[in-house]
Amino acid sequence: MDAYRVLEIKTMGKASDATAKEMLQRAAAQVQPLMAKRSWKVKLLTEFYPSQAGLLGLNVNRGQKICIRLRAASHEGTFLPYESVLGTLLHELNHIVHGAHNAAFYKALDELTEECEQLMARGVVGLGAG
Repeated sequence: MDAYRVLEIKTMGKASDATAKEMLQRAAAQVQPLMAKRSWKVKLLTEFYPSQAGLLGLNVNRGQKICIRLRAASHEGTFLPYESVLGTLLHELNHIVHGAHNAAFYKALDELTEECEQLMARGVVGLGAG
């Protein structure tokens, strides 16, 4: 079961780096039971700060690397809410199976989100990264 998780986490080394790392570790731990259930692995979960303000996440090669925006586009010293980061991670994980943003993608994302919310309500988390 523990093979199906985020294997490595990297931050950008910016101000408040410890906060960024904790946020990624928390999100990785939260989604680990979902990943195990689906036999998903992510080699690298990393923070990024793209110049495109609306870009929140990116899945490279179906989970080889997932990049997540943690900081507000308007001010890199301000972190996005954890729930937003977790939602983006669920969205990017869903791209492991569903490439296009179509009806099947959004149906599966709704299922992932609901399952994640149920786990959170029960206090269930997984191993996280590393």
